[in-house]
Amino acid sequence: MIFRYLLLILGVWSCSTAAILIKLSTIEPVYLASIRLLLASLLLLPLHLHARKRYPGQAPKLRTVLLPAVFLAMHFVLWIVAARMIPAANGALIANLVPLVMPIALWLMVSEKPKSRELFATVIAMTGVGVMVSYDLFESGSLLEALTEQRSYLRGDLLAFSAMCMLTVYLVLAKRNKAVPSIWLYIVPVYAVAGVMCLPLAVMLHGSPPRLDLEQTGLLLALVILPTVMGHTLLNIAMWWFRGQVVSIFNLFQFTFTGVMAYLILDGEMPTNALYVAAATVVTAVVILVWSKKEKTLEPTDCTKPIMATQES
Repeated sequence: MIFRYLLLILGVWSCSTAAILIKLSTIEPVYLASIRLLLASLLLLPLHLHARKRYPGQAPKLRTVLLPAVFLAMHFVLWIVAARMIPAANGALIANLVPLVMPIALWLMVSEKPKSRELFATVIAMTGVGVMVSYDLFESGSLLEALTEQRSYLRGDLLAFSAMCMLTVYLVLAKRNKAVPSIWLYIVPVYAVAGVMCLPLAVMLHGSPPRLDLEQTGLLLALVILPTVMGHTLLNIAMWWFRGQVVSIFNLFQFTFTGVMAYLILDGEMPTNALYVAAATVVTAVVILVWSKKEKTLEPTDCTKPIMATQES
């Protein structure tokens, strides 16, 4: 169990690097999402082919991976745009407030009902988001200016919040599809289909593909390996191992990793004052959620498939 928690923490940290790498990259958002997903699927293709040999005829149909691919593609595009509009820690905090909507998504999609204390914690966390958005609105000067200014923090907050909702549904779909005998049979097609979906939109919005120098190529590869291949894959595996709300609580702490890295890497980028208030309310909500849970370890028969899929590769 400790090993699984360590892998989950590694996945959370890996995902937290995305905001920094996206800010440093100059590749157009939709192209960045598409190339990132397609390269991730290419790197993981050998594991997918190995799983197909081990489980012949058990690869998921296109309809199984299509819906999670749609939500993953929307999450990537929205998140990349938002991450370049607001401070890294703000974006990471909002984009990873998965506990806000995870209980509802779990209830509606996999019949995992939330507890009353989980709903109470959600209200507390939402209060923190409200504080941050209100602060950004005040800084913008007026509602009209906040909504029309391209670099407005408020607009970035709203895009980041939308990206968080897409991420939540995408993760819950991973739990709903855990009957797939290997994570590699599932996640690799999801990445590939999502990347293909983004490509025509990238051509429509941005024109010809970007020309990459050595620095931008390095940043792109880092985005592929860290938050995608490692981060998103480990989060999907965790959704097979744990209750969904446990994964969402751990994932919420991305903003702490991102805030520290932003300060160290992005020319001392300081979080806004509202972030500290929002972080305090979110941490309070996390504590309530953790205390409200009596986590039940999965029986070996329930978690054999994701473990085998991870170890055999």
